[in-house]
Amino acid sequence: MAKGYPDFFGFSTYPWYGAITRDYAERPNLATGAEHSIHAIAAKGVCLGGQFSVVLLNLNPDGVSPRLYVDGNLIFDEDLEEMFALNLTNNLDAPVYLMRYSSDLRNMALSISTNMNFNTSFALNVENLSGGNVTIYSSLYYTIIR
Repeated sequence: MAKGYPDFFGFSTYPWYGAITRDYAERPNLATGAEHSIHAIAAKGVCLGGQFSVVLLNLNPDGVSPRLYVDGNLIFDEDLEEMFALNLTNNLDAPVYLMRYSSDLRNMALSISTNMNFNTSFALNVENLSGGNVTIYSSLYYTIIR
């Protein structure tokens, strides 16, 4: 006797997931006044989470804004100081949330929520309006649906 879901039409209705991929990015000295691409995926898939740290060489964290685009739509855009003021420290609060905020050490650690589906594209950008040097270290984990 056959086991599992019947395949009446020659294909399964369940998606085929590819291997988990880790995309690492290091962007030193981001120029001021521009939006910089950190991660960009052009496919259908699922974001399994990730993290990135922002290293500031000045004391102005309100000029750095992570921006998250899903299927070309901007779904998150808050600067670091506003994230701290709103206490966005939980994955249920926002798709990008703070794990560590230390303005005296000039280092912020952020996480990317898990299980975000995207049909055409997924992108994480950072805009630097702080007037100083900003360095980003980031890892993103995702899988492609076939």
